[in-house]
Amino acid sequence: MSVKQCSVIIIGLILLNISTVVYFLYAPAPKSDSNETVASVGNAEIKKAELIKELDSLYGRDMLKGMIDNEVIRQLASKNDLSVTEEELEMEWRLRQLDYGYGGDVEPDDEKVMEQLKLSILFEKMLTKDVKVSEEEVAVYLEENEHLHQTPDLYRVYHIAVGKREEAERVIKDLTGGADFLSLAMEYSPTDYEEYDLGLISLETDTVPGSYITSLKDLKEGQWSNPIEIDNGYAVLYVEKFIEGKAYTNQELDSYVKRRIGMEQLDTIASVNLFWDEAGVQWVYEQ
Repeated sequence: MSVKQCSVIIIGLILLNISTVVYFLYAPAPKSDSNETVASVGNAEIKKAELIKELDSLYGRDMLKGMIDNEVIRQLASKNDLSVTEEELEMEWRLRQLDYGYGGDVEPDDEKVMEQLKLSILFEKMLTKDVKVSEEEVAVYLEENEHLHQTPDLYRVYHIAVGKREEAERVIKDLTGGADFLSLAMEYSPTDYEEYDLGLISLETDTVPGSYITSLKDLKEGQWSNPIEIDNGYAVLYVEKFIEGKAYTNQELDSYVKRRIGMEQLDTIASVNLFWDEAGVQWVYEQ
């Protein structure tokens, strides 16, 4: 993947994260106003207006820029009759998982992330709409990237790692009795979510023990494994979700490949700022 492509993806994810954090912090509580007390320390009170002012100084510029960028993309995409179908969006998500490891713990039903991905596709279409790509170039790209024709099965996997086999068997006994896997996982690893959330992985993933992959082959959605021996004890896997892999024809990949080639041919840094003047952007922050 080129530096310019990577920049688009990274910037999009950063803006999404900032927007998500600030949205929940800024979101007004019912019947609240800027003079509302949001915290107190002894006799000292912290007002909502103070919190908002501090948040604005820390995140306001970046959040507003992200909102502007998104609106610029929407308006100019509409102006240029550019759109993204649901089929394109799903394929993009699958292929980015395959090629870039894009959002390894992000599932295609995450509306916020999929909206950001849609905007990323529209932005790339804007950048490459006038780039000419020959059928010969497409054929060579597909020959060199044969893996694009088949995306793998994906498993959303959690695990509980314990020191002794008896503990793993106790976990399985609790699960059989109706216990919730994530509740048990939090009990065994209460302070570190990453300790039990493995995200979306495929049978080709090389970042988990080989014994996990062997066990996954026999598991379906909603099932858990038998005790698995690992370096420091035993583990139990749980498959929360299974996403079946999908095959794509040359015809289905054509527009995706042309866009990828077009992005590689760009001689400018990929930034939405390039389109601000065209969209007539004005904002309170200095450039």
